[in-house]
Amino acid sequence: MGGPNLPFKHVPVPMRKHVIDLKNRGYSFSQISEITKLSKSTVHYIFSKYEKTGEIENKRRGCRPKKFSPREEKLILRKFKVTPTLTARGALKEVQQELGKNASPST
Repeated sequence: MGGPNLPFKHVPVPMRKHVIDLKNRGYSFSQISEITKLSKSTVHYIFSKYEKTGEIENKRRGCRPKKFSPREEKLILRKFKVTPTLTARGALKEVQQELGKNASPST
């Protein structure tokens, strides 16, 4: 997806928009490939994805859910403000007792 002789690479959004614009103006996939220096399969993939979803940008990838809610995070930070000498391990023990949630000290 990065063009001739280039390793797999992210195609920037402006380039994707350019591909879609050229296709909408009547250019063939081969012509667009020559103009943009992207492979024909990449050009086809960008346009077919746009036709199916209406999206140009990549979907955001999912990530692991947070252990603590924003309210619980504030509670934890408050513990450190009240007791500045509190260690992460000590705070973790208190949080586990109060909230009943397990987490590592690095969390």
